[in-house]
Amino acid sequence: MSFRSRKIKISEVKRGSSSGFTLIELLIYAVIFSISSGLLTGILVTISNVQTKENASFEVTRQLQFVTQRMQYAIRDASIIQDVYEGDNPGTACTSFCTVRLRVEDDALDPTVISSDANGVYVKEGANPKVALTSPNVHITSLLFNHVGNPGGLSTLTVNLALVYVAPDSELQIARTISSAIAHVSAATFDTDLLPDATDSRSIGGTALKWKDITVSNGITVAGPVGVGEFSGLTMSKGTTHGTSSINEYYVTSTPYDKFGQRFDVGGTPLLYLEGDISQTGRRAYFLSGNVGIGTSAPQGLLHVHTNTVDAPATLYLTNGGQTTPPSDLGAIWFGSTEGVGYTASGIKGLAEADFNTTDWPSALTFWTTADNSGVPAEAMRITRDRNVGIGTTTPGSYRLYVNGGDAYFSGDVSALSFTDRTPYPENLGIAYDAVLGMKRLPDGEYQPGNKEQQLDHSTLTDFVKGKNGDRDLSATVSAQNEVIKDLISRIDRLEENQCVK
Repeated sequence: MSFRSRKIKISEVKRGSSSGFTLIELLIYAVIFSISSGLLTGILVTISNVQTKENASFEVTRQLQFVTQRMQYAIRDASIIQDVYEGDNPGTACTSFCTVRLRVEDDALDPTVISSDANGVYVKEGANPKVALTSPNVHITSLLFNHVGNPGGLSTLTVNLALVYVAPDSELQIARTISSAIAHVSAATFDTDLLPDATDSRSIGGTALKWKDITVSNGITVAGPVGVGEFSGLTMSKGTTHGTSSINEYYVTSTPYDKFGQRFDVGGTPLLYLEGDISQTGRRAYFLSGNVGIGTSAPQGLLHVHTNTVDAPATLYLTNGGQTTPPSDLGAIWFGSTEGVGYTASGIKGLAEADFNTTDWPSALTFWTTADNSGVPAEAMRITRDRNVGIGTTTPGSYRLYVNGGDAYFSGDVSALSFTDRTPYPENLGIAYDAVLGMKRLPDGEYQPGNKEQQLDHSTLTDFVKGKNGDRDLSATVSAQNEVIKDLISRIDRLEENQCVK
């Protein structure tokens, strides 16, 4: 009751007094308030620090998971893990901040590069700019990759990643690490080396399950044959009724030197052989820009045969299947155009003129052309086994040159020991005198002393000595001159006789 009574008094005093609290009372209140505020502030700071650490821990964990998942996605779907190295230095061993280079199927994303430095983890896809996978307040302590190959199977990339959340107070920094192994599991891609667990014990694909296509950048190597007659290569089969096609290297012979070749089979039948040995460079064949070069690496046409040996010139053989009874076709080279009937316009053909035996091979060489509106080549010239030439005839006989059904023109001189007499002769002296007296030289200005074809005036020639082309017929000229000379001799004789009589 005394406490209550005292309290009433104080209340009464406060209501009735204008002086306020006493100094002691204010000091007591200040001490109590300071203690309470300090306790509350400590509690608030502690709660705030706990909250900051929780947020930092969540952020680090979230980014650790995001970066790991992004790397897993890229590595698993890559075509190949090409390289692992330190920083931006290919070929350098990975020690702190690693980079992995991945090759991918999509050209727009190839290559995909995951790299790191102290400030973060980055990914660069194809020509696209580098993108950060971590936020600025998360730094990297280390990122280590280790590429583990698996002979006979797919590879694995181990990842060790350490992140730290950067805060102003070092006591609030949060660090997290993760160690993981990411398998390279793309079904259609392989490691840098795809190796079986034992030699000749594994195949790629099978009878029932087949790969669709194989694309390589540096060739396919097939172990070659080791014994004469053996061959190995690529086999292609299309259905059961078309046979098997293949491209094979085969061991042709071992003496006098090792000779290998390429054999191309279509439907199980060998259709093309390419044989040679390493030392026989002059016998190599080249297929360049649609041209074929045999013995030359720079063919100048569709087919170019060349040899570097002076005493063994290049030779192209065309032979038949063994038929020797004349007039068998020994082989031909035909020329033509798709615009022509039958596509054949002209050609060169070899013919057997008599039965062949072990010591005698009588043969002729014929040349064929096609006349206007004919469409069928016909023989135009023949060189017989006796080296006689027939033009317009297939039987030149004993004549070295037999021209049938046409005229021969020579722009140069023609000489012979004798000429066969097939000469025209004037009907009378008048024709002979007209022919001789009618021949005149060209007038000055047209006459050319150094050019024999510009000296005779052909317009003055009479019909008897004029040839079919307007030129002078030398045989007719000789006949006309012969009659004129005889007539002149006869006149001289009569003059002499008259002189003697006088």
